[in-house]
Amino acid sequence: IMSKWYIISGAIFFASLLLFVIYFVRNRKNDEDLARRIDKLSDNLTEKNRDGFTTLALARVTLADGTSQIWIAQAGSSLSSKPSRRQQSLAGADEIIQNLHPAGRSGKDGNHLNDAERQLIREAKKRGAKIKSLGATKPMCGRCEKGARRAGILRRIITPIKSRYC
Repeated sequence: IMSKWYIISGAIFFASLLLFVIYFVRNRKNDEDLARRIDKLSDNLTEKNRDGFTTLALARVTLADGTSQIWIAQAGSSLSSKPSRRQQSLAGADEIIQNLHPAGRSGKDGNHLNDAERQLIREAKKRGAKIKSLGATKPMCGRCEKGARRAGILRRIITPIKSRYC
């Protein structure tokens, strides 16, 4: 009788472990298509933008009606910076997002409220859209990482996160 319980409990344990692994792998799956789009954007940034404050971010989102879209946003040294139509076309993005936070400050001492990633997260929340994957032309800063964690999408970030390499 005792050995039956060991077998049953062992089977339950392994089944639980298998379900956990499946869940983890499914949620860690990279979006290779979005990564290629980001690489294309990055390759086409001017040297000044690549080395400066400019960051472009892309998100694959599912809208409330089930439609899938690619959104693009930009952050830079100016609060009013937004992606050009050329960048939108290059990335194959459906929409340019410019969801600026009124308290946002840009530049070296900025508060990162208007970073490209945070604009996309805010817009998704505003529209009731679900972010399937998100990435940017630069590693995600700690403040954006915190915003992604709060939004429950940290596992869906497909580009490097600075805090993991500092």
